[in-house]
Amino acid sequence: MKKLGKDIDVVCVFYHGKVPEPRKFKIKYKNGTVKTVDVDIIRRSEILKPNNLTNLDKVLYVCQSEIEEILIQYELMYYVKDMRWKLYSVI
Repeated sequence: MKKLGKDIDVVCVFYHGKVPEPRKFKIKYKNGTVKTVDVDIIRRSEILKPNNLTNLDKVLYVCQSEIEEILIQYELMYYVKDMRWKLYSVI
């Protein structure tokens, strides 16, 4: 597993009473190129709560996308309080 921990811009859908669903994201590489990736499948999502409190802190998504004819699995993390997304790791 390769850890990236990269901040990304995400297009997501919010449904009342549910966690947001990521649909696509942009990633910027060190050489300056920007790539838009469609989130093809959300394999699972997991709500992570600090110290088992009722507050929603983070949501972890295990996703899969086809990128240049290769299936890639990765994790996205949504930080609720900061309203930001990270590409956490590529599996």
